[in-house]
Amino acid sequence: MLRQLALAAFATALIAPPVHAQDYTLAPTFGVFSVQSGFMPDTNWISVLAGGDIRGEYTDHDLGVRCAGYFADAPDFRVFFTPGSGAPLSFFVEARDDTVLLINTPDGQWHCNDDTSGVDPAITFEAPREGQYDIWVGTFSAVTGDYPPARLAVTEAAPFADTFDRAFFGEDDRVEVDTLQPPWTMIGFLDLDETSCTGVLIGPATVLTAAHCIANGGVIETPPVEFLAGYDQGRSAARSATIGYHVPGAGWRGSRRAPISPSSTLPSRSGINWAGWM
Repeated sequence: MLRQLALAAFATALIAPPVHAQDYTLAPTFGVFSVQSGFMPDTNWISVLAGGDIRGEYTDHDLGVRCAGYFADAPDFRVFFTPGSGAPLSFFVEARDDTVLLINTPDGQWHCNDDTSGVDPAITFEAPREGQYDIWVGTFSAVTGDYPPARLAVTEAAPFADTFDRAFFGEDDRVEVDTLQPPWTMIGFLDLDETSCTGVLIGPATVLTAAHCIANGGVIETPPVEFLAGYDQGRSAARSATIGYHVPGAGWRGSRRAPISPSSTLPSRSGINWAGWM
């Protein structure tokens, strides 16, 4: 009898669903909203802090792929969604760190993604269900120190659907632009801590020309951190760390210091633009 009970308990353990540390019954850390299909604005952006103390491994319910990351126990965000238009529902993340996206859907299934666009993850539901979506933004590696900032996007458009077919990742800093859009109209944004520079992408390399920078006493106290290409209303299609840039009369500079007079423009001289390569 004891043997039969032991075998029954063993069989039950084999078919029991896995227990996850991430708990969708907990209150989300960074908020919740309810939206209906056709919501505006589209895309909706939510600022979160990525990562957590708990390492979790998941298998995406639809694709069967495995992904792992470090997550908080409570969801980072929660969305109550009502379908209607027949459009897909997508979630994606933009961050400087390597992030992992984890979602528990209204039917209780788990969906995860690591790298869809470079190191940024995305998950699309072609026929989204009505109900509660609990979202975790994790990190691929354990975090030491402060949790990195990230932006979670909710959209009915395709994730990362910008004019860029390829972006700046790894050692390849080339970018392919939409053939219907002139490259000189690709406005970018230089991210500084307190001030900002703008410029224009003029070719397949990451070139800035006619850049404008704000300085304090002739010195840019917060030099460019990265170049955000295709920057529009807080969203960018690609980003690249700043390597160096040129200031008239000052020679080449690294990414730490660049004296420049306030409100200066990098001018054309003898038909040659002063430009900064990122």
